[in-house]
Amino acid sequence: MRETQVKLSVIVIAHDRMEFIERALSSVRSQLGLSESPEVIVVTNLPEDWWQTLLRGYPCKPVRMAGSMSDKVLAGYRASTGDVVCFIEDDDEYAPGRLAKIETLFRTDPGLDYYHNAQTFIDAHSNRLSGGGIRAPCKVLETNSLDSREIYHLVNHSVDFNVGSMAVRRTLLESALQNLGASWFGSDTYLFYAGITLGRRLAIDPSPETRVRLHGGNLSSPTNGGLSSQRFYERRQVAATTLLTCYRTLTLAITAARPNHPALLTIDLQSHYIATFAEFDGFARRRRDIMPKVSWLFSPSYLLKRAYFSDALGRTLFWEVAAILSFVSPRLLLEAHALLVKMRWGL
Repeated sequence: MRETQVKLSVIVIAHDRMEFIERALSSVRSQLGLSESPEVIVVTNLPEDWWQTLLRGYPCKPVRMAGSMSDKVLAGYRASTGDVVCFIEDDDEYAPGRLAKIETLFRTDPGLDYYHNAQTFIDAHSNRLSGGGIRAPCKVLETNSLDSREIYHLVNHSVDFNVGSMAVRRTLLESALQNLGASWFGSDTYLFYAGITLGRRLAIDPSPETRVRLHGGNLSSPTNGGLSSQRFYERRQVAATTLLTCYRTLTLAITAARPNHPALLTIDLQSHYIATFAEFDGFARRRRDIMPKVSWLFSPSYLLKRAYFSDALGRTLFWEVAAILSFVSPRLLLEAHALLVKMRWGL
């Protein structure tokens, strides 16, 4: 396969947090084995005196702006010039050699459009919590041969969504903006489905080349990080709302760009799964207060509004089973619904 020269751009997103950003930048600066230094773009809304002091001595292009994290990812991309674009959030780190591996993969395979590596989870002090230890060759997949089962397997077993675990060819990003729009409500989710629907080949790397930090300020962290149960639940609601917005936007965009693409089936499952999870995670916490009223039955969740049976008897049965399962176990209802979606789409 013919090799091509590849220039890397790394977009560093410093979004509201400053306690970890120096470690993120150091993990980028310490990358070895590259044929040329990557272009580094730091997009931040942090105080000017802070970032000017920190970035002194860091060869990078600063972009200072307000807005959401996804706004910053998009602004960083537009300020970049590299053939392959990588990302890292302010609280994550690259493992040594990650960028050299990415450069080699994209240089030796001109048809490769998307790369995703596994992760190691670390704490606030960069100590390993879980993950890591697996070193294996990348698996390269042809997107035009992927069916819904394979995409579902990727989502659930191989591609934990984290923007710092991804790298994409610039031509894929340009195609995504043209075909899927610029609504980057969830950058990592958007990039993955852009690769699935618009890319040519995907490299799925089981090696943990990104260190993802779990802490109280991480919106999607599975740990409360010292937060109260109320604050933890509110944070998860924000994350779920962001994901649902992203899924719905992507569904419309992909439907227009690639009608009947198998990725739509996986998005359907994910959107219902996260809606149910958010609804009944909160319901489990509030059950003692609202059970005497059972008023939640009259304002059902996004999940329950989507009937999966066309006949009246089937719908009645669904409502009855859902009501029973929700009182027994909100998690059981979630799993039962996931099974219904899988059966609906033959996953």
